[in-house]
Amino acid sequence: MARKVLMDADPGNDDALALMMLAAQPDIDLVALATVAGNVPADVTARNALDLVAYLGLDIPVAQGSVPLLAHYERLSASLMGPRGLGAAELPHAEGALSSLPSAELIWQMLCRYPHELEILATGPLTNLALLIRLHPEAPRLMKRLVLMGGSRFGGNTSPAAEFNIHTDPEAAHIVFSSGAPLSMVGLEVGYDHRLRREDFARLATCAPRIGAFAGQLFFYPGTPEHTLSERGWPVFDSLAAAVLIDPEAAETADWFVGVETRGELTYGETVVDEKGRLGKDPQTKVVLGFPHGRYLELLAQSLKALD
Repeated sequence: MARKVLMDADPGNDDALALMMLAAQPDIDLVALATVAGNVPADVTARNALDLVAYLGLDIPVAQGSVPLLAHYERLSASLMGPRGLGAAELPHAEGALSSLPSAELIWQMLCRYPHELEILATGPLTNLALLIRLHPEAPRLMKRLVLMGGSRFGGNTSPAAEFNIHTDPEAAHIVFSSGAPLSMVGLEVGYDHRLRREDFARLATCAPRIGAFAGQLFFYPGTPEHTLSERGWPVFDSLAAAVLIDPEAAETADWFVGVETRGELTYGETVVDEKGRLGKDPQTKVVLGFPHGRYLELLAQSLKALD
């Protein structure tokens, strides 16, 4: 029986790559795509999601989600990811309509339809999931698995302490991490171990000419004078989280307590990973420590080839 998976995302180039990986798996039934503000504003992530779903030929509901209720919320600079967050990729405008349900309620509907079966991949801020838990406190008990890209063990990329997805809505992340949901956390340091370089994109375009070229455009490859791919490559945080969901046995993990700092002046949004058990709290998170790079590349190439 196919695994039931829902994606909660802020597409976003790397979210798009993660979506493509999920959509290509023969043993995964992707049941819905919920969106949230993050990489780009909420209306843009929803529009991107509709266009991506149509481009990939998927027949699933797409919902527009929430904007984090924080006065300081700012999306990433367009110079990093392109004006729509999709690099240099261009998508036809899809005719489909968004779900009448907001993202949190669409997730709830799918949890009720597939209780104890639904696996969730969260690759954006955790606002939708926090709202879901506040509205339906029993929701975490109905999840089979929640794999999230966010946080870190060793510092941040938005502040010295905090990673972007968590820092965008730390209060929401605190609710999710405290909820009892079956969490797996794929943090920054694991993503930095996996970068797509020029030679990787060239190989992907060879094995999957249409979709491989599209994937490269998402990351400005081959690029333009204004937007170039660095020689170090682009870390693939969200698609790595997709790989962890697809093949959890390949991931190296440790069970630790993870808390989210919501009050610190300098550490706001930090994920505090209690590796030595000094807080005396029970572990509630599988923290991903590593994933074989060769296995990631294999999954990615197989996925794009299957979609081409």
